[in-house]
Amino acid sequence: MVVLKSYQKKAVRELTCKTNGLLKSNEKKKVLVLKSPTGSGKTVIASKYIEMISKLESKDFCFIWISIGKGHLHEQSKNKISSILEGSPSCRLLEDVIRYGIIKRNAIVVVNWEKLNTKKNGAWDNVLMREGDGINFLKLIENTSSVRKIMLIIDESHNTTDTRTSKELMNIINPEIMLQMSATPKYIPSGEDINDNKAAFVKVSPEEVIESGIIKKEVLINDNIEEVDLDNKNSIEIVVEMAIKRRLELSEAFERENVKINPLCLIQIPNAKMGEEVLHELIRILKIKGISIENNNLALWISNNSKNLENINDFNSKVEVLIFKMAVATGWDCPRAHVLLKLRETVSEVFDIQTIGRILRMPEQRHYKNEILNKAYIYTNNKDISIKVGNFSLVKILKAKIRPEMKNIVLRSYYKEPSKDIIVKREILEKIFYKEVEKELNVSKNKSAVNNLYALNKLNFNMNIDNLESELMYDGHIETATLDRINVKIDHKDKKIKVNAFDIEETFTTLIKRTSEIFCSCLKELIYKCFNEIFSYDIKEIGVITTIQGLFIVNYEKIFKAILNSTVEKYTEVYRKYQLKETKEYYSDFSIKETKLVDDVTYEFFKAEKNIYDKCYLKKNRRQTEKTFENFLEKNGDKLMWWYKNDDKGRENFAIRYEYNGTPHAFYPDYVVLFKTGLIGIFEVKSKNDREAETKTKAKDEYLQKYLKEEIAKGKSIMGGIVEVSDRNIKINNTNKEYTANNLANWETLKC
Repeated sequence: MVVLKSYQKKAVRELTCKTNGLLKSNEKKKVLVLKSPTGSGKTVIASKYIEMISKLESKDFCFIWISIGKGHLHEQSKNKISSILEGSPSCRLLEDVIRYGIIKRNAIVVVNWEKLNTKKNGAWDNVLMREGDGINFLKLIENTSSVRKIMLIIDESHNTTDTRTSKELMNIINPEIMLQMSATPKYIPSGEDINDNKAAFVKVSPEEVIESGIIKKEVLINDNIEEVDLDNKNSIEIVVEMAIKRRLELSEAFERENVKINPLCLIQIPNAKMGEEVLHELIRILKIKGISIENNNLALWISNNSKNLENINDFNSKVEVLIFKMAVATGWDCPRAHVLLKLRETVSEVFDIQTIGRILRMPEQRHYKNEILNKAYIYTNNKDISIKVGNFSLVKILKAKIRPEMKNIVLRSYYKEPSKDIIVKREILEKIFYKEVEKELNVSKNKSAVNNLYALNKLNFNMNIDNLESELMYDGHIETATLDRINVKIDHKDKKIKVNAFDIEETFTTLIKRTSEIFCSCLKELIYKCFNEIFSYDIKEIGVITTIQGLFIVNYEKIFKAILNSTVEKYTEVYRKYQLKETKEYYSDFSIKETKLVDDVTYEFFKAEKNIYDKCYLKKNRRQTEKTFENFLEKNGDKLMWWYKNDDKGRENFAIRYEYNGTPHAFYPDYVVLFKTGLIGIFEVKSKNDREAETKTKAKDEYLQKYLKEEIAKGKSIMGGIVEVSDRNIKINNTNKEYTANNLANWETLKC
């Protein structure tokens, strides 16, 4: 029998009370949001809530429970709900219910959402959705909704409701109430929706959950580095040793508490191709420590290569280490998981809160005397990490409307369909790469290796790779109560460690991927070939490839970064020219949207009297020049009807066509202004140190002036130009003379 904690009882009561309030409204798809911390037992709360609703004799409900996660996680959800409710109300899988053609009163049906909501060529792909002679899910919903109300329970709702097919399927289900459960819900009901009985909100605080003993008190990161011998080890060997050492200490601590629990260490490897290389290295290291698949104390959960997963949730399971990619991050539950080792994909890693959630739960839902057992442990070979809370761009919606007295405008706007993925043609890429190398390094295949090395020496090319070092973070600390905030940055110390061939290759690959994932494998081969043909490095000799990789790393920022960026940019330009015939371009009328919806993470409130919207929300990370220009507009408000900050992408925003290097692009001017005289102003704001002044900015100005002339010829009252903002002046280039960034003699002081 499940005994609820006090905060869980309180949440069940509040959910039941809020449901009774929502049922007073005749509208469908009312939303009930449960915001409860990771590890707090949302499944327990929701199951007991369903039990309470099922006891309302005057209400005829059934429940569809959406389970997210790949594989058989929906079966785990079903088993857990059944265990909590002890069989009443009944809980079954969709595939076991569908043949009856209707969902019974108070019955719970668990759905594998990822399988159900997929479409192929516009048609539902899952056999349970397809139309035929038998009953499908669509018919099941039709039959059920004709006799009783449906409640939809959406587990981990931040992952479930985004796609078009998901929204379509939810419209088909058309539930009376949707219970959205998440530690980080995307939708927080507004006061207006709550007052209108369209939505309700229940929140569980992290402090309540920690106090009850359900989750661990804090998370430590690379906390025991001082206890590990760092000599002659690569970064993976170091963090594996720290993680395994900690797991053994936890196991001994449980024994001293007379508790039979075998703590589990989770190891997450990269999803990309690099993950396969890391996996082989991990298996080698763990085998030396006596941990292997053959010994039944190592499990794998990787695509189709799953090993030793049977009974892994049992407290006494022999499995000590589980290696996984992404499948375990969401929906999977194993309370004995205590240690997380995450191996880097990039220099600075972002941890998803759902992954960390796998090690937050207390196995027996209580804290122990030994504080080592009340903490979770993360180990990583990353230099820096931060915690990301799901997809946080919609945590809280901010709404603004055009002021009633404001007159909207119509402008001719341009849109170009996004380019197709680039195909890498090796022969073209090689010619461009060698040309860039020869230009930047003053070397050539036609010169001797000695002369080429002499040219490198004149550039102060760093040839010293004997003491390559990397930084490993340690003594990081996070309070569990802060984990569900938008972004958690972890304070920590750094330690220098020597690197070996494995770390060098990993860093080499990471740096190239910064330029482009698509070009990575080809660029690797070209770098090796370049050192071989130009500098006579024999890449067949043992250790030479590692030497080349090391030279690339120590000279990356000064030399190779520019070479790679220029190579990819020029290849892209050449490739796009072949695609120009297929490029689809459109023109349409643009007007400012009546309602603007943004999030409170990316946007902030700006006090503005003359913005077109009743509430002015602008991006937090906008440039200082833009902020200065906005203040300028506000100071000159007596001359304006309104001003509007344009966005920088998308068909719904205002854009002007321009060409650069023979390729068409969409240019999104920063500001649109309507003056009291009826004149429309279009302004692109730049700083005095604009790096693209003589390239893209010049092209934008040319096409902006061309656009303005065309619109004036049609009778529109319009002006504009590139605006340079400095501390003292705001000047505009709105003359017919050629754009000159460094000569402001022809520029005018902008006056409203």
